Amino acid sequence: MIDRKQIRKIIPKKPGDPIMQFLKEKKGQKAPEGEKWLTYWRAMYSKLTPEQKKNYEEKAEKAKEIYDKKIVQS
Repeated sequence: MIDRKQIRKIIPKKPGDPIMQFLKEKKGQKAPEGEKWLTYWRAMYSKLTPEQKKNYEEKAEKAKEIYDKKIVQS
């Protein structure tokens, strides 16, 4: 029987959506005092202009293409 840890090594991790790409970029940066990190950065993402969000949408699309290629190769 295959262990979950072995499965995780075989199957690549799914890429995130545009907001996840944004959050990866902000990892390590602190939220203002009294703010929860995730809540703060999600609010900041929602305030981005469509042009700014397009960058993260492109990153998410590229990550999904790479993921799909890895899945096919597995």
